[in-house]
Amino acid sequence: KTLNSNTFGQGQTFDKNFVAITSDAAQWLVDHRIRVVGIDGPSIQLFHDDTCRTHEILLADNVIILEGLNLKHVEKGSYKLLCLPLNIPQSEGTPVRAVLSKE
Repeated sequence: KTLNSNTFGQGQTFDKNFVAITSDAAQWLVDHRIRVVGIDGPSIQLFHDDTCRTHEILLADNVIILEGLNLKHVEKGSYKLLCLPLNIPQSEGTPVRAVLSKE
């Protein structure tokens, strides 16, 4: 959950300065064997990062990326995450229904 949650769904103009992670942070996630990473912004990668390294690093290690999560009303704590993807053959990504339940 980042500052992106403060404006989620408010219909404002697109903010190119949304919170995301750098390629160094992506490498840290891979090095620490994180298998799923999610963010409450439109992309896991910074808008002004033309290299696409963040996505490449994560996807090369088969890290599942969840983008655009609505975490606005989620309190701090431990949760079980269930992601139900649409079955779209030959797709590199798909929308999911992401559901959180308290542990």
